[in-house]
Amino acid sequence: MRGYLNNINCHYLPRISQSACKKFLQLYNLYMSILRLTLFLILVVTASLSWASETPRDFKVAFIGDQGMSKDAKALLRLIKSEGAGFVLHAGDLDYHDSPFSHERQINNILGKDFPYVVLIGNHDKAKWYGEGGYADYARARLERSGIEFKGAVGVHGTFKYKGLNFVITAPGIVKHKGKGGYK
Repeated sequence: MRGYLNNINCHYLPRISQSACKKFLQLYNLYMSILRLTLFLILVVTASLSWASETPRDFKVAFIGDQGMSKDAKALLRLIKSEGAGFVLHAGDLDYHDSPFSHERQINNILGKDFPYVVLIGNHDKAKWYGEGGYADYARARLERSGIEFKGAVGVHGTFKYKGLNFVITAPGIVKHKGKGGYK
């Protein structure tokens, strides 16, 4: 008899008849097979639901660039918020004033401090990208607050995943970055 209790020999159970012992083993093995199938199906359904629910049905991503700090720039951020976008990918030229603090404050004031907003360096951002209080510091902090795991040089090149969407970003030729996975 194949099953979970193969090693039990009904001859060693004197108080139970051979037929009762065999019936018990059959029922027990059937029960264990059903349990194993049930657990498998629960895992499959759970995995399917988590995959399907990873990206919300009407999830919106805003792709912007050359933002600045003007009234129009603020109006664009308000539009992103009113349209219900759940994520922004900003492709460079963040504010034209070399003011990482002002750029971050503008995003915080309109979209919120924890809003998922990923930036990519632009040619007008080079002077204040690195260093204490630079754009890269603010970008790194926002990634952490948003729960986004970024692999690569933040805002320069790399990959990340958000709500089931995979992103690959690069800003070739704007800065020279050395390091793991970097380029010269």
